[in-house]
Amino acid sequence: MKFFFLSLFALAIQAKPLEILFPKSAPKAAVLMVHGLNNTTFVMKDLAELFNSEDVLVYQIGLTGHQDEDQAQRYKKLESVKAHDWKEDILGPLKKLKKDHPKLPLYFAGYSTGGLLGALLQAEGHIELEKMLLFEPALKLNGLTHLIRTLSFFPSLSLESFAPEKYRANKNMPMSAYNTFFDVYNEFNELKSYDKLNIPTALFIDKSDELVSFKRTKKFLENEKLSQWQIFEVKKSRDAKEKYKHLATDERSMGKEAWELTRSRISAFLK
Repeated sequence: MKFFFLSLFALAIQAKPLEILFPKSAPKAAVLMVHGLNNTTFVMKDLAELFNSEDVLVYQIGLTGHQDEDQAQRYKKLESVKAHDWKEDILGPLKKLKKDHPKLPLYFAGYSTGGLLGALLQAEGHIELEKMLLFEPALKLNGLTHLIRTLSFFPSLSLESFAPEKYRANKNMPMSAYNTFFDVYNEFNELKSYDKLNIPTALFIDKSDELVSFKRTKKFLENEKLSQWQIFEVKKSRDAKEKYKHLATDERSMGKEAWELTRSRISAFLK
């Protein structure tokens, strides 16, 4: 199959609703990839290339409020987006993938909020995955992140984004979008069963993540007996361009040595 990448990846201006990226050879599996809150698909660029190099077909998904060319339109959609919108952003492409490639094993790769959404849909039984790869997934937040909730009564409030400029979709985020994120977070953490989550999963996380709690995440896996999950601790190299610990998805944000280690771990996990 012909190998191609849309110029959008290089420009990193916005995420389209769906980008399909084919490997050079016939794919042995397919992966749904979902970025984090207020990111463009650029945040997953190196990961998408890695999956293609492993003969995995990539379905790169852009969430509502992140995918319009016009930034004003992106922000406007973030003001009204709901949890079910983000779920449908994933389930729609999933239906297409199953129709076009019904025999391919299905994987999921998500960063931050994207990882949370994938885990939620798997736990609820909306998708049936063979493997998951989660990068700093927002399953269990630290105390500092919860402080944002105190502003939930001001949905029109505009907050400067945590995401570094090169990776972000919008300079500012409406509080209403954070409220929607917390709706997804609450839905996941209020589930009565996580049995369907016990599938082969590689979880990459920095112990010093500013937003996600490493300790609470590890405790969650132990309490729910998610024995098929593996935690891979991320330690950024000195040459990392981004010191923001929550961002660790490519060579630029992790540094060369840390990225090469992550690449090797992903390759081994996909075997």
